[in-house]
Amino acid sequence: MKHLLFLSLSFLFIGCPSPPNDDDNGGGNGNGETPKRDYVWSIDTMVFNVPEAPPDQVSIQCIWGSSPHDVWAVGQSDVGAGRLWHYNGAQWTPRIDRPRNGFDNGKGYINYLFAIAGFDSVNVFFAGDRAYVDPPYSDSAIVLKWNGSTWSEVPWITGRRANGGLGEILPQGKTKLWVAGAAGSVARYENGLMIEEPHFTDYRLGLGQIAALDNGEVYVNAYKDSLVNGSLIGSITKLFERDMNGDWTLVENKFIQGADYDDNGFGKGILGINNKLFTDNRGLWERVDKKWLKRMSYQGMGGASLINGNNIWTYFKQELWHYNGKDWKQIVIPQLQNYPEGFLYGRGWSDNKEIFLSLHYNGKTYIVHGR
Repeated sequence: MKHLLFLSLSFLFIGCPSPPNDDDNGGGNGNGETPKRDYVWSIDTMVFNVPEAPPDQVSIQCIWGSSPHDVWAVGQSDVGAGRLWHYNGAQWTPRIDRPRNGFDNGKGYINYLFAIAGFDSVNVFFAGDRAYVDPPYSDSAIVLKWNGSTWSEVPWITGRRANGGLGEILPQGKTKLWVAGAAGSVARYENGLMIEEPHFTDYRLGLGQIAALDNGEVYVNAYKDSLVNGSLIGSITKLFERDMNGDWTLVENKFIQGADYDDNGFGKGILGINNKLFTDNRGLWERVDKKWLKRMSYQGMGGASLINGNNIWTYFKQELWHYNGKDWKQIVIPQLQNYPEGFLYGRGWSDNKEIFLSLHYNGKTYIVHGR
């Protein structure tokens, strides 16, 4: 495959949080209520009943739902039918009815899905890679749509897909989506079409490298290892901003020495919610007035679920932290002790009443479910 997709979140251990800098008007989840913390937790086992071959490996990286009775999970698997799962409020089952493979101009292909986002139960979108069995075939960026009853591929305005598979998809408001891909491509969904942005980087992009804010701003964090004679000396990390005219500008260009982060502002990986932009750098840093303010201290991030600016979850291994607009608190899930060496990972989802996180254990994913 010409452009393989890889996860972009770091793999370090979360430490203790520092007191937050509270600029959120006293906290709350957007309607004046303090976000819920007292969940009753359970572990949802996925039903590995794929007809042709039960998967030996399932690695969910992205969860999204329209409601707690309509939740989707997408990730990697050793069998094609194990990449997409759906929860109906009672159990998780594989969705094998999606477009999985076929022929395009005589070339065989397999559709690999990597990320999901949506507006409601009849507007659900999946970003992926149309991997051709007989390469080269460059236009492989695909977005599939589920309308509640049928599948379709979202067309590109030019009539041709962008290069490289897509590893991320995020909503902006109720009508627009943004995607990022392995060939450095960035595109948006608008008025039923995919529209590719001007090409401004050739760095690989994926999960945790694009953020779309409610105010219309869009950011991309392109980063890669810096090598000298095959030896790692550090990381190059760049922050691009799209203004209201649709122009992309490089606003930060940084070198981080060594293999680790430097705990000094802009790092590697970005997250956005409402009008807040965060970066991962041995802690969660927020960009305010073009400066980075530290909101929480840790050694790294395995995943996050950002519901709104006052309802933020970060996690790695078996540690889970929550910010409710007032303070950070570690949330203990007793059932995790039954999964030694298991770890929380990827992008979770919540509607403020229930929450779904992916737990990776012995090569398979279990869903950590809070009610």
